[in-house]
Amino acid sequence: YWVYANSEIHERLGFFFPNFIKRRIELGIKTRVIVQHSKTTDIHKKTAKKENREIRFTDIKFESDVFIYGNKVAFINLTDENIIGILIENREVANTQRQVFNSLWKIAKP
Repeated sequence: YWVYANSEIHERLGFFFPNFIKRRIELGIKTRVIVQHSKTTDIHKKTAKKENREIRFTDIKFESDVFIYGNKVAFINLTDENIIGILIENREVANTQRQVFNSLWKIAKP
């Protein structure tokens, strides 16, 4: 998984992540995350190795969250009262988002 996200995603979807992370680890799926510093993301940085995750930090506060996996890209917006998600399954869109992610990864801080 490649993820660039708003640091508040864990606060808004906290109920979802413990089981998701556990299952991802069981399946041996690695994750790379670009996110802004917060108390939660600093904790996740400390547990990154055992949770099969790499985290880099940016000063950008993303307004939406982007999850890239396989030929799919999930866009999630948590900034409004309503949670909105869009899933696109398209190889070219996924490859483009990976290019964006990799460009951000190079300039993000470990």
